[in-house]
Amino acid sequence: MKKNFNFLMIIVILITGFVSCNNDNEASPNESINPKSVTVKVKIGETTTYSEGATAVGVTPDLTDLKLFFTDGTNILDTRAATVSSITTISGQTFTNVPGAATKIIVVGNATVLASPTLPTTGTEAALKAAMIEISKQTHPRTAVNLQGEGLISVTAGVYTAALDIYPAVSHIEIAQVIAKTSGNGAQYPLTAFKLTAIYINNTYTKLGMDRSTLPTGVDILNYGQNATQWTASYPARFCDLPVGPATELGGTTTTKAPTTAGQKWGYFVVSPLANKGTTIDAAVQSSVPHIILKIENAVTSVSGVVLPSPAYITVRSLKNGATALTALDPGKVYSIASIDIAGENLSAKPETAAKADINVTVTVHPWTDVTVTPDL
Repeated sequence: MKKNFNFLMIIVILITGFVSCNNDNEASPNESINPKSVTVKVKIGETTTYSEGATAVGVTPDLTDLKLFFTDGTNILDTRAATVSSITTISGQTFTNVPGAATKIIVVGNATVLASPTLPTTGTEAALKAAMIEISKQTHPRTAVNLQGEGLISVTAGVYTAALDIYPAVSHIEIAQVIAKTSGNGAQYPLTAFKLTAIYINNTYTKLGMDRSTLPTGVDILNYGQNATQWTASYPARFCDLPVGPATELGGTTTTKAPTTAGQKWGYFVVSPLANKGTTIDAAVQSSVPHIILKIENAVTSVSGVVLPSPAYITVRSLKNGATALTALDPGKVYSIASIDIAGENLSAKPETAAKADINVTVTVHPWTDVTVTPDL
């Protein structure tokens, strides 16, 4: 009996030790129950060549206020306001009494100063990311633009930290000039003169969820078709350039149009949705890349006997980065068009209609930096 008892005791000890070893490898229940302190460091992403009027090389957006959302990957567990001067330093800012179950941080910059987006304080992470960024509040690439970012909370030797990069929540399209193709450069109907009387941005939204997939409704969808009254009456502010006062066209010489102040570009903030989230124009589903519409008047070709329509329109439906056609625009990037070169065959009598020949436009793209792109016309 004594031998059997000893044998049973050995088995009990072995089982107890095995369970104990397994528990040593598991997270302590208190880790997700007890509050914790988390040190957070935030860095504003790469500086940029960005323009709203005059091009500003190396601009870093100002960060006036910052809201932090601690989540478990599904739900918002806590919301905090950061001290910008602390959280952007090397040492960061420490937040105490953070819920133990928090594993992730989502940050939104300048929501208070811009009154956009309207942020929840509780609820789901999905609802937070559906908060709408408003283009009307994005008025300057340095002093008035929303920023956003997210990252995971890590732990080393019981110390919790998170390092986050934040970037502008919007994209920017800029156009340096519009030039007439003249004789000898491949144009079927070379232009000897034209007037540029408007630039419009169509197939886009006046606001969009931070997730880039939550779309607005009604007047916040810019999907004007060929017969829309907006082309001749009014167009949503910040999505167009029109001659000011007595001017009859947007600046430039006979065959080259550019902003009248040296170094400036025509620039437009946009919130671009994910790929396959474009609008529907005249019953046709569009790509997620905004359209650039040029209104051209008094265009003259050197080809004898050919009279071009006036007004006429050029619709740029796609942009290329090198040889690659873009499917969407990324937030925090500038899409810079060095030149849109036009000829008579690119003109159509109405906007959003096909011309005899479309235009290819190339862009240059960089992270909150200049991105050179080429438009397809």
